[in-house]
Parts: sequence; C-alpha cells; structure tokens
Amino acid sequence: MAFLISEFSFALFSSLSLVVLISFVLVSFILVSILTSFFLFSLGTVLLFVSLVFIMFVLAY
Repeated sequence: MAFLISEFSFALFSSLSLVVLISFVLVSFILVSILTSFFLFSLGTVLLFVSLVFIMFVLAY
C-alpha cells in the first residue's frame, strides 16, 4: 500500500513538474514573441521617421 502511494505521489510530482516546465516554456515563448514584435515595431517606426525626415530634406532642398 505504501509502495502504491509512493508510486502515485511520484507520478503526480512528475506530471506536475512536466506541467510547470511546459507552462514556463510557453510563457517564455510568449514573452520573446512580444519583445520581438515590440522591437520590430520600434525599428519600423524609427525607419519610417528617418525616411520621412530624408524625404522632407530632399523636398526642401
């Protein structure tokens, strides 16, 4: 009986650790994707601003 309980607790612990690992991987993936999209968005905004300034400079010249 004690052996059965220890087996059960071990299985529960391993499944819990697996769930924690999967959730950690998912959260890190979501964070990385959000950071990447934010970085790309800021990069695109900077490029747009630079190109606008360049066009204004060319038109003014």
